[in-house]
Amino acid sequence: MYDTLTIRIGDLEKIFGKVVEKILGLIEGQLNVNPNLDAILVVGGFSSSPYLMKRIQEKFSSKVGRILNPVDPGSAVCSGSVAFGAMDAEVMLSRKSRKTYGICSCRAYRMDDPPDKIWITEDGRSWCRDAFVPFVLKGDDIPVDHSVKHEFYPLERADTNIVFDMYASSTSETSSMRQSYVTDRGMELVGSWTYPIPREAEKMAEIPSIEVEMFFGRAMIEVAATPRNFQGPNTMMSVKFERNFF
Repeated sequence: MYDTLTIRIGDLEKIFGKVVEKILGLIEGQLNVNPNLDAILVVGGFSSSPYLMKRIQEKFSSKVGRILNPVDPGSAVCSGSVAFGAMDAEVMLSRKSRKTYGICSCRAYRMDDPPDKIWITEDGRSWCRDAFVPFVLKGDDIPVDHSVKHEFYPLERADTNIVFDMYASSTSETSSMRQSYVTDRGMELVGSWTYPIPREAEKMAEIPSIEVEMFFGRAMIEVAATPRNFQGPNTMMSVKFERNFF
């Protein structure tokens, strides 16, 4: 004969209350970023809890058309991972970028640039250092396999390489700012690589040009550097792409 333990609803709320509130807060955060959702799919072992699903329904049923919970929510996470790895790329059309991504560069100095950003080259030209060149902005809808290109040039003829520093920012300011700096609040260095410039390029009539292209694919951002007007290597690096898709 077995003993029984009866737990009242009030006790359950005390036990799981903090965890449930955290989950509700995370869902609320997603809705703030993407207010026009058609559905919420709740998976994971804890989503089999009627209490959790009841709280989610109470809080979000008026904001979202459908709130779905699979028959076996615990295994749905593993099944979904396998399906994601095997599925055709055409199934997913786009992602919404959680961050702004770009490259640190120098550009022509402007009167409204901070004085500490000015850099004068040997030929007397004034440049602004630490400038941020955005490739994708926070909140942008990014089609799968979409790419963005920008051209970069060495500042000095004698330069034998260009260092490309890739930055990301999740702050809201960068979603609308086209002029910003990698030293701004919230900027994070996420990758760096050096592109070599051959000595022969110094004798060219025109300035060597390097095209940097970011490919927004699945789980990673691939960044390629390609010489435009001289013989040089094609290089590539990968950076984890923090994304949110539905």
